[in-house]
Amino acid sequence: MAIDWPTVGTTVLGSGVVAAAVTQGFTALREHSKRKADGRMVALTAALALERFGSACAELVADTVNHRYSDGAVGKVHWNAPKIEPLQSTELNLLPLAVASMLLEFEASVDQANVDLQDEFAQDHFEQAMPIFLRLGEAAFDLARKVRVNMRLPHVESRDIDVRREYLSEQREAFEQDR
Repeated sequence: MAIDWPTVGTTVLGSGVVAAAVTQGFTALREHSKRKADGRMVALTAALALERFGSACAELVADTVNHRYSDGAVGKVHWNAPKIEPLQSTELNLLPLAVASMLLEFEASVDQANVDLQDEFAQDHFEQAMPIFLRLGEAAFDLARKVRVNMRLPHVESRDIDVRREYLSEQREAFEQDR
């Protein structure tokens, strides 16, 4: 029996190519899964930061309302919105473009709000600050929910978050009625 070396060579070469392709496919799938998991973790971190930011806005609103209606005996005047840690470009690259865009737009609105709050010519700082704190707080809670939905993250059942979100809505309605 004679060995057909061209057939053996073709078979070996063919199986090597198939093995390399399968290995490459598994590697690409594993990297895609890791990137997706990393993106979900970044989104979760961003959603939690937004919920903390919304809660901090609710605290600023309460402090500002207390200061206003106690003639300065309780609470204090706030000249800045709460801080929100910006995401790094490497983190943003892990997110879908729509989610990254929403987060960047929110960061820009916080920066602009801080500029607006520094207006020393404002007649009444309360009248200027309240709508900004209310808008930012509600927007933060809404954006956190959108990020969770978009990235298919679990919804947080938190009575604390719900109470603070509701408080902001009530204060917005009261503020608008007083105007």
